[in-house]
Amino acid sequence: MARLEDGTIILAFGHKDDTQDPKTKQWVMYGQRCIVSHDDGRTFSRRIYDLHSGSMYAATVALPKGTDAAGQMLVTACAN
Repeated sequence: MARLEDGTIILAFGHKDDTQDPKTKQWVMYGQRCIVSHDDGRTFSRRIYDLHSGSMYAATVALPKGTDAAGQMLVTACAN
């Protein structure tokens, strides 16, 4: 779980199902996804964001804002 400076919570999790990788068109049975909350974790989005296919055990952190205007960066590490 990561919390952005604006209070948004990002919850990354592993999943297991039959998913086709859009780049390789191969079927994978696991990967990483995330959901978001904008109300301090009371509710989470119904939209699920795909982070990566074919890996497990994700951990996500939010790096602090740098000096550029791009905002915060999320980094997700996972085992493959």
